This record gives sequence, C-alpha cells and structure tokens, in this order.
Amino acid sequence: PDSAQLWRLSSQNEEGLNLWRNWYHWMPTGALVLIDEVQDVYPTEATFKPESCNYKHVDNYKELIPEHWYTYHYTQLEKFKPDDLTSGDVDDLGRELFNEHGHIIYPKTLKECYMRHRKYNWDIICCTPDITSVHKYIRNVSQYAYSHKYFDGLAGIPYYNRRPRIFEHNPKLDGKTPNKASTITWKKIPIEVHKCYKSTATGGITKGQGKNFLYSPAFAFPVAAVFLCILYWIWYFTSNESAVESVEETSQVDVVNNQKDTSSNTNNAAIQVLDGEPVSVG
Repeated sequence: PDSAQLWRLSSQNEEGLNLWRNWYHWMPTGALVLIDEVQDVYPTEATFKPESCNYKHVDNYKELIPEHWYTYHYTQLEKFKPDDLTSGDVDDLGRELFNEHGHIIYPKTLKECYMRHRKYNWDIICCTPDITSVHKYIRNVSQYAYSHKYFDGLAGIPYYNRRPRIFEHNPKLDGKTPNKASTITWKKIPIEVHKCYKSTATGGITKGQGKNFLYSPAFAFPVAAVFLCILYWIWYFTSNESAVESVEETSQVDVVNNQKDTSSNTNNAAIQVLDGEPVSVG
C-alpha cells in the first residue's frame, strides 16, 4: 500500500547488530520483520546470551534510530491506547494491562518476543543458509521452514532456469534433503526479484561451479543405454516386419506355382494315347 514504509538496517556493524538483536524494543506494532542472515543475529554459539536482549524502553534508542522511526513507534502505540479502561483492561489483582504511559506492554525477553509476536501483529521472516546455526528460540516457534536450492547443473534445461528446488520441512530439522513426504516445487523467480536484492558486497556474482549433470557419467551412461535399447527395439521390430512380409510373398509365389503345376498336370492327365491316336478321357 501507499502508506507502507521500508526501513533498512544492516547487521554487519556493531551498532546495527545490537539494534537487530533488540528489534522488539523499538519496532512499531503491525510490522513485517525480515531478518537476513539470522544465524549471525541469533547464533547458537555459547557467546550469545539471550538475557542480554531483555527489554529496554524505546526512549533508550532515541539517539540510535532515525527520528521518523522513533516518532512512528509512538504513533502506533497511540492507536492502541484506550480512552477509558474496561474490566478487560485490568486483571483480578487490579493491575492494568498497560504501562504507566497507557501504552501496551512490550515483551520482556527475547523468548517472550518470539512466543507472543502475534499479539503485536508482527510477522517475522528469517533467512539463513544453515538453519541449524539459528538459536532455538527462533526455530522452536517457527510455523514454517522452507529449503530452497538452485542447481547450476540444470542450467542447460530451459525449464529450470531461475527455478530453485523448494520444499517445506520441520524447522527443527536441517532441511538439506527432502524425504518421501516432502512436496517439492520448482518456482520461477522473476528477474525483478534479483534487481531488488544485492547479495554481495562487491556487486558481482560468482556463478556456482556445479557441473552440468547432463555430462556426468552417472547420468550419461544410463541415458545412452536406454537410447540404444530404443534404437535396437525399433530396428528389431521393423526388420521382423520386413522378414514376415518377405516370407508371405515367397509363400504366395510358391502357392501360385504349385497351382500352375497342378493345373498343367491335370491337363496332361486328361489326354491318353491309344494306338498312337489321342483319345479324350472324361
């Protein structure tokens, strides 16, 4: 929509990495959050401590994030600020479900953030080359996980151009190999998508060095064998048909000759010679 805003933040510097790890402190409600290379933001290494991401109020980030980010955060909070508290806004202990400013209470911990992200209308998409390197707090609450792989070896077949293999798998598994229950799709990636995404720091692209499987002996030999078998079957059946036709023609000729011989013998048998004079018999 025209009202949508695109916020970009690199995680390749200390300041950006810290902001990404604590994104739920300053992210406005209703946001679509896309974290690329999430294994670097939330790794499985023991050096990463989830408790270091415990909630801090957005005012602590006023000097760290752009002004319009900070302003929009409060604009969104005001949308959910009740004019008058109702019984549904207070628990049985008399505690309000809003903070001292009358705003909704944000998650206190990283684990709570991912457990309750729907409550804040956050949709989260994480991208990684190795899902096993992503912290369990993220993987355990993931609804879907998709593995995609592009095969350079299939480049010789037009259908597979810009079509990676995609299949859904359990987020707790590595997803490297599809199983029998996996539904595999080959979705065409529009060229416009590549124009929107810069995947390398240099701007250049190194083509994968995978060999074309069409030239692989493991593929070429079986295909050649099948092709030769097909040629042999074609030759075998066509040659047999020719042989049968030849035999049929020979048989027909023999029958005709036999009929001629029989007719000739019958005519000869119908004439007998008696005392040197021909006599007609029968």
